[in-house]
Amino acid sequence: MIRPESFLAARLRTARFSLALLLTALPLAGGPAAAASCGLNGFAATVTRVIDGDTVVADIRLGFGFHVTNQRIRLAGIDAPEMTGNTARRGAIAREALRQKVEGRDVVLCTIADRHGEARRDGFGRIVGILKRREESGYVRNLNVWMLLSGHAEPSWKPLLLRDLLPES
Repeated sequence: MIRPESFLAARLRTARFSLALLLTALPLAGGPAAAASCGLNGFAATVTRVIDGDTVVADIRLGFGFHVTNQRIRLAGIDAPEMTGNTARRGAIAREALRQKVEGRDVVLCTIADRHGEARRDGFGRIVGILKRREESGYVRNLNVWMLLSGHAEPSWKPLLLRDLLPES
């Protein structure tokens, strides 16, 4: 007989792999205006600090010379290990991996809009979004998915629609 916890663990691993495979197999738009891959919810930003494996601080350029600074961004659809308690070591590794990819670099922030068209915020007031970065090869990498595939984060089961993680057609 299969123990319920091992069955559940296997199902979660399969779901994580399937979601990550689906999201990375989809093409992401590039070009000079990389924000175009996000539609109207895309903004150029510079990550100024990485707090942990799923939260960064960024300066966001809104266009026409307007910008907002020191905005906390929560990476949508993922949960990285916490920086305290028994996951502190794994949390530090996840933070360092994300730091090497984005800290001090320009990214595209794709905000997740609520039903009123406003940027969705979590319970801590952080903007919920997807970070994308152009690699040296020209490929535009979805960093939320990269954190999943690299094993530094797990899928978040908080309310988030799959369409929120997929690029617009």
